[in-house]
Amino acid sequence: MLNLDDRETVAQITENMYLQYFLGYSSYIKRPPFDASLFVDIRKRLGDELIAEMNDKIHEFAQDKTVKKKIRPLPVRMDLK
Repeated sequence: MLNLDDRETVAQITENMYLQYFLGYSSYIKRPPFDASLFVDIRKRLGDELIAEMNDKIHEFAQDKTVKKKIRPLPVRMDLK
């Protein structure tokens, strides 16, 4: 969503306590939690095909969420009639 490269992603995690919490850290740390090269290793292990499939699934899920999001009408109050 933010179009960040690997180094920028690590910088965002380093600066944002909410991202650190989301990643499972029990407290805020001021140093980078890992080296940006870890993303390269992960992409190599997963392979292009699996990463593309994961991206497609995430995209489908995001589209389903926006389609399914409906505004429910307010309940009719009988005492106002």
